[in-house]
Amino acid sequence: MEKARRIFGPSGTIADNVAWPYGMSALNARHTQQRYLVHWADDHGLRVEHEGCFCLNWLRRERSLDCHSHEELPPCGESLRIDHAVAFTRNGKPAVVTNAPYELDDGSLMELGKLAAMDDLTVSVGESWYGRGTVGVFVWNTDVWDEYLADGRK
Repeated sequence: MEKARRIFGPSGTIADNVAWPYGMSALNARHTQQRYLVHWADDHGLRVEHEGCFCLNWLRRERSLDCHSHEELPPCGESLRIDHAVAFTRNGKPAVVTNAPYELDDGSLMELGKLAAMDDLTVSVGESWYGRGTVGVFVWNTDVWDEYLADGRK
């Protein structure tokens, strides 16, 4: 649990003292998903971000602070109509916004395609850390993703 506390921070209100993302607390007995998420975040050198705004504009910040709107991205709170979003930093920089929707409708797929075409965002879809039949959607700050790859971590 020490690794989980380092990634997600401590919580004085949950039995294992880890500030798990929504739906992942020990009270929900989600141990398999917890282990998967801790391993994934640790492998990528990530720490969860608990403060500020976590929309896609946030990924374009140099430091982990509130977002600022950009013309080519939807306003804060209006992007990616999906579920279970968690934002992570890497070396203090906004790194990735993860999502775990139960399905990706045509509108969400089109939106992901537009995001993938942007030079400063890297999009991937794969296994979900949340489980329960969800899909993993990962939108990375491309500079941070490239740093991760350059570090020899893949």
